[in-house]
Amino acid sequence: MENTKRNIVHVIVQNPDGTKFIALKSKKFDWLTPVTGGVEEGEIVEEAALREIREETGYQNVVLEKKMPFRLNAEFYAAHKKVNRSVFSDFLFYKLVDLEQKPLAEEEAALHDLVWLPMSDIKTLHPVGELPYILAWMNSGNAVYTGNGTMLNSGAFDGLANEEVVDEILKSINGRKKVTYKLRDWVFSRQRYWGEPIPLIHCAKDGWVAVPDTELPVRLPEVEKYEPTDNGESPLSTIDSFVNTTCPECGGAAKRETDTMPNWAGSSWYFLRYIDPKNDQAFA
Repeated sequence: MENTKRNIVHVIVQNPDGTKFIALKSKKFDWLTPVTGGVEEGEIVEEAALREIREETGYQNVVLEKKMPFRLNAEFYAAHKKVNRSVFSDFLFYKLVDLEQKPLAEEEAALHDLVWLPMSDIKTLHPVGELPYILAWMNSGNAVYTGNGTMLNSGAFDGLANEEVVDEILKSINGRKKVTYKLRDWVFSRQRYWGEPIPLIHCAKDGWVAVPDTELPVRLPEVEKYEPTDNGESPLSTIDSFVNTTCPECGGAAKRETDTMPNWAGSSWYFLRYIDPKNDQAFA
C-alpha cells in the first residue's frame, strides 16, 4: 500500500482566557485529537485552520496567537481512513474572541464530541506523531529533529528522503563522494603502574637508547604502593631503584622511561602470540 501525501493543520483552540483548549473525542476510536484537517488545493494554512475550526467546533470568532515556524513530516497508518499517510503538518494556536457557536453539521457531530481540557493535557493528544516536537517547541520555542525523514524548505530537494538527497545534491554540483579515514594517535597519557614498561633509557650523552635485547622484557618492580602520582607522572617515576640505571651505550648514569603502555596496547598483539605460543625467538 503506497503512502498518500497530504498537507494538514493541527490547531489548538483556546478559550478566551487561555486556560483550556478544545479536544475532539472520537466516537469510533479511543483517542483525543486537536482540531485537525487537510489543507485544500489553493488554501493557505491559516485559511485551512479557520475553516477546520468552524467545521469541527462550530465556534466562529477566533484570533491567531502563534504558528510553529517550521513544518513537520510524519508517516503512519491512518486507521480511520484505512490508508498509509505521509503528512506535512503545520501547527497553530488560536484563541476564541467570544463563545459564538453554530451547530455542527450532522456528519461532523457523528464523528466526535467536543471536550474542554486544561492546557497541561495537550501531551495526552493522540495520534499526532509529531507531538513530541510540538511540545518541545511549546516549552522552549524550538525543536530539533535529528532522525531520518523528508526534506522541507530545501528548494529543489523538497520531498526527498534525507538518505537520498546527498546524491541528488552531488549531481546538481557535479560533485563526488569521498571517504577519508583517520587513525588517531595512541595516547599514553593515562598512566598506571601495571602497564607494560617501554624499553627505553635516556642518557644525557647518548640520548634515548633502546634496552638491549638480552635485558628484555623489562619487568615491573615489586611495589607496595602503585597509586597514581599527584603530578600526572607514572607511579614508576617514584621508584628510584627502577628509574636509575646505566646507559647501554656509554655505561654512564641514565634513567629509564617511566611511562607505561595502556592495557589495550599490550593486548593488541595478543592474537598473534596466541597462534605462536612456543616461539622463543620472537613474540610471534
